[in-house]
Amino acid sequence: MIRENYADFLRARGFGVQAFGDRASALDSFRLDMPDVAVLDVALGEERDGGLLLCSADIRRFSQTLPVIFLTCHDNEVDRITGLRVGGDDYLSKESSFEFLAVRIVSLGVVRRVTPRTQRKALLLQPN
Repeated sequence: MIRENYADFLRARGFGVQAFGDRASALDSFRLDMPDVAVLDVALGEERDGGLLLCSADIRRFSQTLPVIFLTCHDNEVDRITGLRVGGDDYLSKESSFEFLAVRIVSLGVVRRVTPRTQRKALLLQPN
């Protein structure tokens, strides 16, 4: 339900959203088409560090420039540092508002630096 709330919000802001709850589903999607931004939780499916692994081992293999935002309840300092070290561009607590997430996406230049399209694409990976 949380994942769908974020997905609905991003859709209302003009993003085409693909939402997944696990790393394997996201990888299948990456092989077909890269999003313009990835919003990841640290934990995905049964993997406590699935989002961290997805960012460091998978996303960065496909793209060094894809903006990655961690949006998670794992928000102690060690988690935040780890998220940024594995290649995340930003790290937000789930206590952040939907509007703050939108501002962070824009501040990363997603809207300005992507190839002009009729609709931007966001990949949202959050557990249920």
